[in-house]
Amino acid sequence: MRRKGIILGIAAVFCLIWIVLIFYDIRSYSSNMHEWYRNHQADMAEQYLKEAERINTVTGAPLKTILAKIIEEDYPTSAGNYCFLAVDGQVIFEKDRVYKSTPLEKYLNVSSNELLPGNLQDAFTGKYRISDGKTYIVSMVKYEDADGICIMGIATSENYFSQLLDTKTLQFHMVFYTGVLALLLMAASYHVSTKLKQNEEQIAKQEMELASSRQVIDRLNDDILVSDLGEKYLQSGFLSKDMVVKLMDHLTDEQLKACVKIKIDIVSKDYGLVANVAAILAKLQYKKTISCIWSEREFRVLLLNVDMQETCQFLQQFYQMYQLYFGKIPADVQIQKEDVSLDWKVVYGI
Repeated sequence: MRRKGIILGIAAVFCLIWIVLIFYDIRSYSSNMHEWYRNHQADMAEQYLKEAERINTVTGAPLKTILAKIIEEDYPTSAGNYCFLAVDGQVIFEKDRVYKSTPLEKYLNVSSNELLPGNLQDAFTGKYRISDGKTYIVSMVKYEDADGICIMGIATSENYFSQLLDTKTLQFHMVFYTGVLALLLMAASYHVSTKLKQNEEQIAKQEMELASSRQVIDRLNDDILVSDLGEKYLQSGFLSKDMVVKLMDHLTDEQLKACVKIKIDIVSKDYGLVANVAAILAKLQYKKTISCIWSEREFRVLLLNVDMQETCQFLQQFYQMYQLYFGKIPADVQIQKEDVSLDWKVVYGI
C-alpha cells in the first residue's frame, strides 16, 4: 500500500507539472501574440505618419488634416478597434463605426488598478483599461508641429484581439500536450499494473508453498498426536530443523519420555563424511524415525515410542548400511544417545 501511495503521489506531481507547462506554453504564446500585434499596430500608425509627411512635403497641408483624411479613407475599422488623432490632449478625429470628435479624456479615464501615463505624450504602446470598462491594446506615434504635440493611435479591444488569435495553433498545442500526457500515463499505468501483477503472483506462489508446508506439518502432527503411537509410524527421511522442533513442541511429556534422541556429530572437517551420513539417513527406512541436519556437522535423529532394543536395531541398521555403501565408519563419526556418549562397538554388541 505504501508503494502504491508513492506511485500515485509521483503521478499526481507529474500531472501537476505537466498542466503548469501547458498553461505556461499557452500564456507564452498569447503574450508573444500580444507583443506582435502591438508592434503591428505601431508599424501601421508609423506608416500612416510617413505617408502624411510625404504628402505634406508636396501639398503643404497640415499633418493633422492629412492624417485625418488618410485614416478616414484607408483605416479598416470594425466594432472592436478604432484609430484616433489627438492634438495637445484633445481628440480631433477618430474613426470607428461613427465619425465624431470626443475629448481625449474619454480614453484616459482609467481604473485605479491600471498603470497609465497622465497624458498620451508619454504613452506609445501598451495595454490599458479605459472608461468604457474594456481593456484595449493601444499603439501610438507622436510628432510635434506648429499646431502642438500630435498623437496618432490605434486601439483594439482585448475581446476582439482574442477572436483574431490563431486558435488552430492553440488547439494543436493542447492536442499535442494532452496526447503526450495520455501516452505517458498509459505507459506508467501499464508498468505499475505489470509490477503489481508480478507481486501478486509471487505472493500467491509463496502462500501456496506455505499452505503445502502446513499440510505436511498437519499430517505429521496427526500421526504424532494420536493416542496410540505404537499403531502408527512415520517413514524415515529428512525434514527441516524448524519442522522437527515444531513436532517436538507438540509432543506431551509422556510421549517425549517414550522417544529416543540420537545425535550424530562429524568431528572431521571432511565434508564427504557429512554427505555420507546424510545419504544413509535418507535411505534408512526404519519405523517411527525422523531425522534432520541440525547444524553444519551435526545430525539429529528422533525415534518415536521405542525401547532400547529398537534403538540398538536402528543403530545396527545404520552401521550395516554405512559399511555397505561407504565401508567402515571412521572414528570421526561420533554417535551419542540422549547426550551420553556411546562407543559404537559397545552399542553394536548389545
